[in-house]
Amino acid sequence: MTMVIAQSETMRHALELLEMAAPLKSPILLIGESGVGRQTLGRLVHEKSPKSRGPFVAVNLAAIPESDILASLFGHIPSLSTIPRVGLATAARGGTLLLQKIEDTPFVAQGVLLEMIQMGEVEPVGAAEAVSFDARVVATSTPILEDYVTQSRFRTDLFYRLNVIPIQIPPLRERREDILPLARHFIDLASPSGTKDLSVSAMNLLLEYSWPGNVQQLKNAVKSCDLRCIRADDIYGVSGIMQSIWEAINSSRVIIAEMTDRNPNVFYELGIAHTLGKPVIMITQSIDDVPFDLKHLRCIEYEYKPHAIKSFTDALIKTLNNVLRTPAAGRML
Repeated sequence: MTMVIAQSETMRHALELLEMAAPLKSPILLIGESGVGRQTLGRLVHEKSPKSRGPFVAVNLAAIPESDILASLFGHIPSLSTIPRVGLATAARGGTLLLQKIEDTPFVAQGVLLEMIQMGEVEPVGAAEAVSFDARVVATSTPILEDYVTQSRFRTDLFYRLNVIPIQIPPLRERREDILPLARHFIDLASPSGTKDLSVSAMNLLLEYSWPGNVQQLKNAVKSCDLRCIRADDIYGVSGIMQSIWEAINSSRVIIAEMTDRNPNVFYELGIAHTLGKPVIMITQSIDDVPFDLKHLRCIEYEYKPHAIKSFTDALIKTLNNVLRTPAAGRML
């Protein structure tokens, strides 16, 4: 069974509406920003509908070339030189067809989709007659869909046919009560032994961040970083020290890390900086001291010789100025 974490009032309201709509036959339109979990909720609709025993077919309409959209969706009856194809709509027969990113449907396919939903049949490319279509239709879109309708980029009649039961999925920044439960859930998935948890400072940082990529970004952040970066107490043991390091990194514009034995926690600090999206400059006596998975970061080599001090300082200032002049959205870490 699909698991959806919802402690916030806005997300609970969306789930309540989904629970009421799932047993019905009408199309459902799941509207929300990228990364909010629209496909997860689409699968939940399937599991709670009378079609749950049938197949669940998810179609990313943005990923199908326009030249292939009709054959991919509705199938293709072969000629002597072609191979038959079963359309994704036909494959969903008896189950649920999830049309992801419906706003990216090429105009040529929108009329056919409308006929499929209204008439309950599809006509494969090259076929002499239509075949029945018996699947629950769930579509997902970003909030831009209504703008597309106004701009005549999306058919009005298809929009109203899909928008019978619209369900708004709030972005993660508007459901902050769900951030920590979601983070703990993703930590549990990454660490089944249950030995990891969130420190106080980690919780504060997670709650303060805006999460433009929503739930998917939070999941990726937890999955990609060393879990020690989530529970700093495992390393430091003293909350005061751990708290001050998180705060210092969070308030800094650029992180300068020296790769020496005098700084044994440098990899932990770089993990925090990377999670927060901070620019990083590493300085080292030898490039061999830099781990392979950090070699994509900016690095300056130096040596302990008097004549090398000025060249090192110049290189550091030049690199730092370049970083600060680069717009935040375009920085490469």
